[in-house]
Amino acid sequence: IGRTKEGKKALEFGFRLHPGSPGLLTKRAKIYLALDDVQKAFQILNANVNPYDYEVNLLLVDSLVRLGRTTEALTIADSLLGNDVQDPDAVCLDLAYIFMGNFDIDNAFQFITRGIAFNPANRDLLFEKAFCLEQAGNVGEAIDTYNRILKLDPYSAEAWFNLGQMQFTLNQYRQAVDSYE
Repeated sequence: IGRTKEGKKALEFGFRLHPGSPGLLTKRAKIYLALDDVQKAFQILNANVNPYDYEVNLLLVDSLVRLGRTTEALTIADSLLGNDVQDPDAVCLDLAYIFMGNFDIDNAFQFITRGIAFNPANRDLLFEKAFCLEQAGNVGEAIDTYNRILKLDPYSAEAWFNLGQMQFTLNQYRQAVDSYE
């Protein structure tokens, strides 16, 4: 629950009971990532943990992105979307969160787009798409995306609020252009 210091203590106790446990190694890598000790996290993930574990691969993608090794991260990310993956839209969302958390909006947007192709009604992906569009300054497309969300869920307070914000931004932009002319 975000209490890294207590987590480290529990982890050390766990290693006394189960030395070399892959699950505990994964948790240790996660703590190193939380503490921004990316190199140590990467070393653990790369050397000692099950390469077929979903969480491990997400952590590995995160550490590679943070290390500036985006091409390798994308290769692993693509492998997570293999032929027999369940809920590919959820996988795309997890990957998008990693790239957004590392300020790589372009790659995040690519995974969001792929996820929406798998499930056009995934509201979480649509919200993230709208966010990316806002960040890119595509206010009109963000408005279209919020309207799409509202067609799926007309009672979404968050979508209504964000749509209002985008409409306000668009009106401010139009007023600035009009006053310039």
